[in-house]
Amino acid sequence: MSKILVCRLADFENMGATGLLMGLIKSLRSYMPDVEIILLSSQPDKYREFAKKLGIELRPHPWAGAWKSGWLALASHTFLISFDFCRCFLCRLAGRLDKRVKTPYEQYDVVIDSNEDNLDEPAYGSRAIIMSLFPTLLEWAIFRRPMATTPTDVGPFTTRRTRWLARFVLNRVDVLALREEVSYDYCQQLGLSKPKICLTGEAAFLLEPAPQEKVELILQQEGITKIKGDKPFIGFSPNWLEMELFAFSNSISSEERAGKYVKLMAAMIDYIVDRLNATVCFIPHVTSGGSDDREVCYRIYEQVKSKQAVGVLRGKYLPDEIKGVIGSCDMFIGCRMHSAIAATSQGVPTVAIAYADKFYRIIGNTMGQEKYIVDIRTPSFDELLGELKLKLDSLWENRDKVATELIERAKIAQQQVLLYGKMVKELVECSKASV
Repeated sequence: MSKILVCRLADFENMGATGLLMGLIKSLRSYMPDVEIILLSSQPDKYREFAKKLGIELRPHPWAGAWKSGWLALASHTFLISFDFCRCFLCRLAGRLDKRVKTPYEQYDVVIDSNEDNLDEPAYGSRAIIMSLFPTLLEWAIFRRPMATTPTDVGPFTTRRTRWLARFVLNRVDVLALREEVSYDYCQQLGLSKPKICLTGEAAFLLEPAPQEKVELILQQEGITKIKGDKPFIGFSPNWLEMELFAFSNSISSEERAGKYVKLMAAMIDYIVDRLNATVCFIPHVTSGGSDDREVCYRIYEQVKSKQAVGVLRGKYLPDEIKGVIGSCDMFIGCRMHSAIAATSQGVPTVAIAYADKFYRIIGNTMGQEKYIVDIRTPSFDELLGELKLKLDSLWENRDKVATELIERAKIAQQQVLLYGKMVKELVECSKASV
């Protein structure tokens, strides 16, 4: 039986990351039905039951200490990484004399590393690039196993330092999986010599929604069914990151940015309710501590005038459940890219409120919806609100045509992502052949 180790994809309170993981599992098992998938986690006990439902095993991350932040956390991580490196180095030396001596990682045929979508320097900055690439380098240096990335975006890099680092680190992986063509073209120009560069698409397109009965139960428990009625049902997923970091202009304070973001979204919701006589459901897509989208939902809800037509999902749900709720909507507004993927992959007409180029690459290019993207980095409040109103009106008017196009494009995207499992299977076979 083949064994695959997956790193940096264990935040089960981020629907995007977990949806990506679930899509990844489906892709891998479409080519390797019996593959054993092990996921490293800093909180394995907390999420073990959910992992069992996915048919994977959670193991404690060897570099995760007891402290989560501050100098003690840094010291703990440094010590554990150094210890693991030395342990594996000594095992490899001893293995030259006695082949029975092996590192703990030689049991795995392939390591899959997730950079998610942080390799966009204009959006996230140089520090994020370094912090994202450094773990990949450590995994290569310590694990010494064939390595593939999860489908991701790469570039652009705006400094020589980050371009050199990206080239150095990515040349250590065996399969570099990319989810859209802009990254593929960029990597061709970056001067990568080792990795097999594959255009596989976004894994979250493969996530299956929960059954309709489960969705109806959630809406009933949340009190949304009673306000929904027969009116148009509009989903809305705000974004804590947009509110705190990306909205409007970098020249304004974080407090002013958050205030304007909340005011903008509340005005947009009131417009939708009045214009369409609709019910709006707030659907948070991330529910983890420091960036909990539910907090944004509550702040926007407080400023909404049409509270009688607005409901908020307050509980914590699984990615397939959230996708099922999104799929029950007549139209969707997504400020998290994976929430927009959840909608468009089910043929739900969507306005995506973008804070980075990834929206244009996936929702714009892959799903053909660039005309329904609004960039939250636009400095003018009035200009943003006006553009949102125009695109919401246009999308609602053309919703049937858009839905048909989305369903066709989603089928193509899903077939493309399944090829990721084939690429990893080939890497596994090479790994076994080299033993």
